[in-house]
Amino acid sequence: RLPFYPVLHGAIPLFQAVRVPAHLAQVVLLMIAVLAGFGVAALGRRWPIAARWPIGVALVVLVNVEALRAPIGFTRFDAVPAIYERLAHEHTAVVVELPFPIPQQWFLNGVYMVNSTKHWRPMLNGYSGFRPASYEKSYEAARAFPAQESLIALHDRGVTHVIVHRKALGDDRVARIAGIHELQEIASEGDIAIYRLRTP
Repeated sequence: RLPFYPVLHGAIPLFQAVRVPAHLAQVVLLMIAVLAGFGVAALGRRWPIAARWPIGVALVVLVNVEALRAPIGFTRFDAVPAIYERLAHEHTAVVVELPFPIPQQWFLNGVYMVNSTKHWRPMLNGYSGFRPASYEKSYEAARAFPAQESLIALHDRGVTHVIVHRKALGDDRVARIAGIHELQEIASEGDIAIYRLRTP
């Protein structure tokens, strides 16, 4: 976001090769490591020869302990719910999975993308190293679901099927779905329901 970054990006090929600018921090860390190496080498000349190996090993351990990220939390994966196979036979389906994560937390779409491997239909949800402007538009379209303006906006974006995670969406919003003619439930399994979105 600094004003001189576009100039650097245009002038230095390395900057253009990095897909996510934040990853350039790795280059900074590499530079710091090189400087630290020179610093340790300079200090090492002052240490007694017998102390160089133990101090060197201690420094390597210290650096790695500082960088340690453990324990790593994992989410147990059993399987994609069988309900998603229902969409595999809907050859013209365009899907949205709700609740739709806010743009700042769009990484939450990762689970939805795993679920989509059961049907491989196009969907508004997605996650990658780049967030297109269309994501914000899709979020705005889905934000007020199941309000009429949301149904119209989703339909205008090409959505034909809506997958709802009822607990996450909330009881009030789920209760309103039952009275909406444009949403036809075609499958349900546990917490998940799939609706066909008819023309609002």
